Amino acid sequence: MGIQWMGRDLNSRPPVCESTEAYTYENYNRREFTSYLQMVKEQEYETADGVASSVGTWLKSGKSGEEFVRSYEKPNTYNGYLVAVNHYLDFLGLPRLALKQKRRAPDALIIPPKVEEMKRVIADIKDVRVKTYIALCATVGLRPTRLLNAKWSEIDFENGFVNINERHGKKVYRPNPLHTDVAKLLRETRKTTQDERVFSFTYEKVQNALRAVNTSIRPNNCRDFFYNQARRAGTDKDLVDWLAGHSIGIRAHYLADTIKEEYAKFEQAFRLT
Repeated sequence: MGIQWMGRDLNSRPPVCESTEAYTYENYNRREFTSYLQMVKEQEYETADGVASSVGTWLKSGKSGEEFVRSYEKPNTYNGYLVAVNHYLDFLGLPRLALKQKRRAPDALIIPPKVEEMKRVIADIKDVRVKTYIALCATVGLRPTRLLNAKWSEIDFENGFVNINERHGKKVYRPNPLHTDVAKLLRETRKTTQDERVFSFTYEKVQNALRAVNTSIRPNNCRDFFYNQARRAGTDKDLVDWLAGHSIGIRAHYLADTIKEEYAKFEQAFRLT
Protein backbone atom coordinates (compact mmCIF):
# COMPACT_ATOMS: atom_id res chain seq x y z
CA MET A 1 0.00 0.00 0.00
CA GLY A 2 1.37 3.44 -0.91
CA ILE A 3 1.94 6.28 1.53
CA GLN A 4 -1.30 8.10 2.28
CA TRP A 5 -1.44 11.89 2.19
CA MET A 6 -4.65 13.79 2.90
CA GLY A 7 -6.58 10.66 1.99
CA ARG A 8 -4.76 9.86 -1.23
CA ASP A 9 -2.00 7.58 -2.41
CA LEU A 10 1.29 9.45 -2.91
CA ASN A 11 2.34 7.00 -5.60
CA SER A 12 -0.38 8.27 -7.93
CA ARG A 13 -1.61 11.69 -9.06
CA PRO A 14 -4.24 13.04 -6.63
CA PRO A 15 -7.85 13.24 -7.83
CA VAL A 16 -9.20 16.58 -9.01
CA CYS A 17 -10.97 18.53 -6.25
CA GLU A 18 -14.56 19.64 -6.85
CA SER A 19 -14.17 22.80 -4.77
CA THR A 20 -11.71 25.70 -5.04
CA GLU A 21 -12.23 26.76 -1.41
CA ALA A 22 -8.96 25.00 -0.54
CA TYR A 23 -6.93 27.70 -2.24
CA THR A 24 -7.81 30.59 -0.01
CA TYR A 25 -5.25 31.86 2.47
CA GLU A 26 -7.53 31.06 5.41
CA ASN A 27 -7.47 27.37 4.44
CA TYR A 28 -3.76 27.26 3.61
CA ASN A 29 -1.86 24.62 5.57
CA ARG A 30 1.70 25.62 4.81
CA ARG A 31 3.24 22.88 6.94
CA GLU A 32 1.40 20.09 5.09
CA PHE A 33 2.20 21.62 1.71
CA THR A 34 5.89 21.92 2.59
CA SER A 35 5.98 18.28 3.70
CA TYR A 36 4.25 17.30 0.45
CA LEU A 37 6.91 19.08 -1.59
CA GLN A 38 9.66 17.29 0.32
CA MET A 39 8.08 13.86 0.05
CA VAL A 40 6.40 13.90 -3.35
CA LYS A 41 8.44 16.46 -5.29
CA GLU A 42 11.67 15.40 -3.53
CA GLN A 43 12.65 18.99 -2.77
CA GLU A 44 15.11 19.97 -0.07
CA TYR A 45 13.54 21.77 2.89
CA GLU A 46 14.91 25.19 1.89
CA THR A 47 13.47 24.86 -1.63
CA ALA A 48 10.14 23.55 -0.35
CA ASP A 49 9.92 26.36 2.20
CA GLY A 50 10.59 28.93 -0.52
CA VAL A 51 7.86 27.48 -2.76
CA ALA A 52 5.45 27.43 0.20
CA SER A 53 6.26 31.09 0.89
CA SER A 54 5.52 31.98 -2.75
CA VAL A 55 2.18 30.21 -2.56
CA GLY A 56 1.36 32.14 0.60
CA THR A 57 2.07 35.39 -1.25
CA TRP A 58 -0.28 34.31 -4.05
CA LEU A 59 -3.11 33.32 -1.71
CA LYS A 60 -2.84 36.56 0.26
CA SER A 61 -3.22 38.54 -2.99
CA GLY A 62 -6.75 37.23 -3.49
CA LYS A 63 -6.08 36.88 -7.22
CA SER A 64 -6.64 33.83 -9.36
CA GLY A 65 -3.51 31.82 -10.07
CA GLU A 66 -3.37 33.06 -13.66
CA GLU A 67 -3.90 36.72 -12.71
CA PHE A 68 -1.21 36.48 -10.03
CA VAL A 69 1.43 34.92 -12.26
CA ARG A 70 0.69 37.28 -15.17
CA SER A 71 1.15 40.28 -12.86
CA TYR A 72 4.92 39.65 -12.96
CA GLU A 73 6.71 40.69 -16.16
CA LYS A 74 10.28 39.60 -15.44
CA PRO A 75 10.82 36.03 -16.71
CA ASN A 76 12.59 34.74 -13.58
CA THR A 77 9.88 35.96 -11.20
CA TYR A 78 7.06 34.94 -13.54
CA ASN A 79 8.50 31.44 -14.00
CA GLY A 80 9.17 30.99 -10.29
CA TYR A 81 5.62 31.84 -9.29
CA LEU A 82 4.19 29.73 -12.10
CA VAL A 83 6.07 26.69 -10.80
CA ALA A 84 4.97 27.41 -7.22
CA VAL A 85 1.28 27.82 -8.13
CA ASN A 86 1.30 24.64 -10.23
CA HIS A 87 2.89 22.68 -7.39
CA TYR A 88 0.09 23.82 -5.10
CA LEU A 89 -2.56 22.90 -7.65
CA ASP A 90 -0.94 19.45 -7.89
CA PHE A 91 -1.15 19.24 -4.11
CA LEU A 92 -4.87 20.01 -4.21
CA GLY A 93 -5.53 17.75 -7.19
CA LEU A 94 -6.62 20.68 -9.37
CA PRO A 95 -5.67 21.21 -13.04
CA ARG A 96 -2.50 23.22 -13.65
CA LEU A 97 -2.57 26.72 -15.09
CA ALA A 98 -2.71 26.95 -18.89
CA LEU A 99 0.40 29.17 -18.92
CA LYS A 100 3.84 28.51 -20.34
CA GLN A 101 7.24 29.42 -18.96
CA LYS A 102 8.78 32.60 -20.33
CA ARG A 103 12.08 32.42 -22.17
CA ARG A 104 14.84 34.22 -20.35
CA ALA A 105 17.09 36.70 -22.12
CA PRO A 106 20.83 35.95 -22.02
CA ASP A 107 21.46 38.91 -19.68
CA ALA A 108 18.95 37.42 -17.20
CA LEU A 109 20.96 34.23 -16.74
CA ILE A 110 23.00 33.66 -13.60
CA ILE A 111 26.52 35.03 -14.00
CA PRO A 112 28.94 33.78 -11.30
CA PRO A 113 31.10 36.38 -9.50
CA LYS A 114 34.51 37.22 -10.95
CA VAL A 115 37.66 36.05 -9.18
CA GLU A 116 38.76 39.59 -8.33
CA GLU A 117 35.39 40.47 -6.78
CA MET A 118 35.23 37.27 -4.74
CA LYS A 119 38.72 37.86 -3.38
CA ARG A 120 37.87 41.48 -2.54
CA VAL A 121 34.70 40.54 -0.70
CA ILE A 122 36.41 37.86 1.38
CA ALA A 123 39.26 40.24 2.21
CA ASP A 124 36.95 43.15 3.15
CA ILE A 125 34.53 41.31 5.45
CA LYS A 126 35.42 42.38 8.99
CA ASP A 127 33.81 39.54 10.96
CA VAL A 128 36.29 36.66 10.73
CA ARG A 129 33.58 34.04 11.18
CA VAL A 130 31.48 35.38 8.30
CA LYS A 131 34.65 35.80 6.21
CA THR A 132 35.44 32.12 6.83
CA TYR A 133 31.89 31.07 5.93
CA ILE A 134 31.91 32.92 2.60
CA ALA A 135 35.38 31.57 1.80
CA LEU A 136 34.17 28.03 2.50
CA CYS A 137 31.07 28.51 0.35
CA ALA A 138 33.27 29.74 -2.51
CA THR A 139 35.61 26.75 -2.42
CA VAL A 140 33.35 23.70 -2.13
CA GLY A 141 30.40 22.41 -4.15
CA LEU A 142 28.03 22.02 -1.20
CA ARG A 143 25.03 24.26 -0.75
CA PRO A 144 25.52 27.29 1.53
CA THR A 145 22.45 26.45 3.63
CA ARG A 146 24.01 23.12 4.58
CA LEU A 147 27.41 24.66 5.25
CA LEU A 148 25.85 27.20 7.61
CA ASN A 149 24.82 24.24 9.76
CA ALA A 150 28.12 22.38 9.48
CA LYS A 151 29.59 20.86 12.64
CA TRP A 152 33.24 20.74 13.65
CA SER A 153 33.05 16.96 13.52
CA GLU A 154 32.46 17.33 9.75
CA ILE A 155 35.66 19.32 9.20
CA ASP A 156 38.47 16.83 8.65
CA PHE A 157 41.63 18.90 9.06
CA GLU A 158 43.90 15.87 9.05
CA ASN A 159 42.85 14.58 5.64
CA GLY A 160 41.76 17.93 4.21
CA PHE A 161 38.04 17.38 3.62
CA VAL A 162 34.68 18.91 4.45
CA ASN A 163 33.34 15.50 5.37
CA ILE A 164 29.60 15.77 4.67
CA ASN A 165 28.14 12.67 3.05
CA GLU A 166 24.35 12.58 2.94
CA ARG A 167 21.34 12.77 0.64
CA HIS A 168 19.10 15.84 0.36
CA GLY A 169 16.25 15.24 -2.06
CA LYS A 170 17.76 14.65 -5.49
CA LYS A 171 21.18 15.95 -4.42
CA VAL A 172 23.84 13.75 -2.83
CA TYR A 173 26.28 15.73 -0.70
CA ARG A 174 29.75 14.20 -0.83
CA PRO A 175 33.02 14.92 1.01
CA ASN A 176 34.65 17.94 -0.66
CA PRO A 177 38.36 18.81 -0.51
CA LEU A 178 39.14 21.56 2.00
CA HIS A 179 40.97 24.53 0.47
CA THR A 180 44.32 25.14 2.18
CA ASP A 181 43.68 28.86 2.77
CA VAL A 182 40.19 28.20 4.10
CA ALA A 183 41.55 25.53 6.44
CA LYS A 184 43.75 28.21 8.02
CA LEU A 185 40.73 30.46 8.59
CA LEU A 186 38.78 27.56 10.08
CA ARG A 187 41.60 26.69 12.47
CA GLU A 188 41.65 30.28 13.73
CA THR A 189 37.87 30.23 14.17
CA ARG A 190 38.10 26.94 16.07
CA LYS A 191 40.32 28.58 18.69
CA THR A 192 37.61 31.07 19.65
CA THR A 193 34.52 28.84 19.92
CA GLN A 194 33.31 25.91 21.97
CA ASP A 195 30.13 25.52 19.95
CA GLU A 196 29.41 22.25 18.15
CA ARG A 197 28.49 24.22 15.04
CA VAL A 198 31.19 25.84 12.96
CA PHE A 199 29.07 28.91 12.25
CA SER A 200 26.79 29.78 15.16
CA PHE A 201 25.11 32.79 13.56
CA THR A 202 22.09 33.52 11.37
CA TYR A 203 21.81 34.12 7.65
CA GLU A 204 20.80 37.70 8.46
CA LYS A 205 24.26 38.29 9.92
CA VAL A 206 25.79 37.06 6.66
CA GLN A 207 23.58 39.38 4.61
CA ASN A 208 24.49 42.38 6.76
CA ALA A 209 28.21 41.63 6.43
CA LEU A 210 27.93 41.39 2.65
CA ARG A 211 25.96 44.64 2.39
CA ALA A 212 28.63 46.34 4.49
CA VAL A 213 31.29 45.58 1.86
CA ASN A 214 29.09 46.86 -0.97
CA THR A 215 28.61 43.70 -3.01
CA SER A 216 25.72 41.92 -4.68
CA ILE A 217 27.33 38.55 -3.94
CA ARG A 218 25.24 36.23 -1.77
CA PRO A 219 26.08 32.73 -0.45
CA ASN A 220 24.30 30.96 -3.35
CA ASN A 221 26.48 32.92 -5.78
CA CYS A 222 29.52 31.46 -4.03
CA ARG A 223 28.51 27.93 -5.03
CA ASP A 224 28.04 29.15 -8.60
CA PHE A 225 31.51 30.69 -8.36
CA PHE A 226 33.12 27.42 -7.29
CA TYR A 227 31.40 25.46 -10.04
CA ASN A 228 32.39 27.94 -12.74
CA GLN A 229 35.96 28.63 -11.61
CA ALA A 230 36.82 24.99 -10.93
CA ARG A 231 35.90 24.11 -14.49
CA ARG A 232 37.79 27.11 -15.86
CA ALA A 233 40.85 26.04 -13.89
CA GLY A 234 40.80 22.71 -15.72
CA THR A 235 39.34 20.54 -12.97
CA ASP A 236 37.69 17.43 -14.41
CA LYS A 237 34.16 18.62 -15.30
CA ASP A 238 32.59 15.36 -14.12
CA LEU A 239 34.35 15.67 -10.78
CA VAL A 240 33.03 19.22 -10.35
CA ASP A 241 29.49 17.96 -11.03
CA TRP A 242 30.05 15.09 -8.58
CA LEU A 243 31.28 17.45 -5.83
CA ALA A 244 28.22 19.62 -6.42
CA GLY A 245 25.97 16.65 -5.71
CA HIS A 246 25.00 15.61 -9.24
CA SER A 247 24.99 12.08 -10.60
CA ILE A 248 27.69 11.31 -13.17
CA GLY A 249 27.04 7.61 -13.65
CA ILE A 250 29.79 5.01 -13.93
CA ARG A 251 32.59 7.62 -14.02
CA ALA A 252 32.15 8.15 -10.27
CA HIS A 253 33.95 4.84 -9.69
CA TYR A 254 37.07 6.08 -11.47
CA LEU A 255 37.43 9.53 -9.91
CA ALA A 256 38.16 8.65 -6.28
CA ASP A 257 41.93 8.48 -6.77
CA THR A 258 42.11 11.85 -8.52
CA ILE A 259 40.00 14.09 -6.26
CA LYS A 260 42.88 15.86 -4.52
CA GLU A 261 44.92 16.10 -7.73
CA GLU A 262 42.03 17.59 -9.71
CA TYR A 263 40.92 19.93 -6.91
CA ALA A 264 44.48 21.29 -6.70
CA LYS A 265 43.95 22.88 -10.12
CA PHE A 266 41.18 25.04 -8.69
CA GLU A 267 43.08 25.72 -5.47
CA GLN A 268 46.14 26.94 -7.31
CA ALA A 269 44.01 29.21 -9.50
CA PHE A 270 42.13 30.71 -6.55
CA ARG A 271 44.32 31.64 -3.57
CA LEU A 272 43.09 33.95 -0.83
CA THR A 273 46.54 35.23 0.06
